Parts: sequence; C-alpha cells; structure tokens
Amino acid sequence: MYKVNDTVLYNTHGVCKIVGISEKDFGGNHTSCYALKPVYRDKSMVFIPVNSNNALSKMHRILSADQIYSLIKALPAEYPVWIQDKDQRKEYYEKVLLGEDREELIILIKTLHVYHQSLLDQGKKMHAADRYFMKEAEKKLHEEFAYVLNIKPDEVIPFITEQIKVDEKDDI
Repeated sequence: MYKVNDTVLYNTHGVCKIVGISEKDFGGNHTSCYALKPVYRDKSMVFIPVNSNNALSKMHRILSADQIYSLIKALPAEYPVWIQDKDQRKEYYEKVLLGEDREELIILIKTLHVYHQSLLDQGKKMHAADRYFMKEAEKKLHEEFAYVLNIKPDEVIPFITEQIKVDEKDDI
C-alpha cells in the first residue's frame, strides 16, 4: 500500500508524487483513488483506483541512488537482443515499458540505439513504432534517474557516460 507523499513511477506518466487519496465517481461507483501528480508535467493529475490490481501493477516504487549506481555500473555488460518479428518485438517492448525491471528497460534502450545506428549506417530510417518505444523507454528512465539523482532529465546521459568512465578508470 502506498501513502501520501510517496514518489512512484507510473506507467507512461513517469515519476509521480502521491498528493492525496480521495473518493472518485466512476460511472456511479465511488472508489478510493490515489491522486498522482507527475513531477515533470505541471498541469497533469492522474487518479488510480486503490483497489485496481491492473492499475496498481503499473505503479512502482522508484529506485534508490545506490540502485541507480549499481545499474550504471552493470551497463557496459548489458548486451542488446534484437527480436526480428515486429509483433513479438512490440509485445515484448510493451511488457518492458509497463514493468518495473530497469535492467530490461536499459537493454531495450541499448538494443534500439544499436539498431538505430546500424540503420543510419545503411542510410535507412527507424520504424515509427521502434522510435516510439525508444523515446518512451528513455523518458521513463531519464525521469527516474534525474529525480533520484537531483539532476535534469537531459543531464542523465552525460551523467551515465561520466560514471562509466569513472568505473573504467577504477578497473585499471
């Protein structure tokens, strides 16, 4: 059970602060809902029924700074895995975006970046669906890392790059 002032990652809305729990009317049914305020969208509010397992399965606790540093340290070892069949790929990417496994999210991003670069090298463009999944995965990860590490979302990639360089120097 979550409580007011908890910070969570919710579906495609990204990092959200639980600002309240209130009764809402959904087609004549009154139900308790979490009121989520997306951190990076000023004029937005999301209401999630407290008793909806489906909605709650899309809400996850954010990582700690230590967990983020551990993920970054493991980044160079992550290998991209391309799924050739576009329907299977879409199904898998949707599962990863809705899930809470950040390692899978990082692998998805890395896979799509490697694929995108190979297409650019061939003078081709990335399919719109793959581009969408890459942007959504990046947004989700960047927002969470930025919030936890107290940096801006556009500073996440330089931060990760710097951390990888520091780790490589430590290994020498």
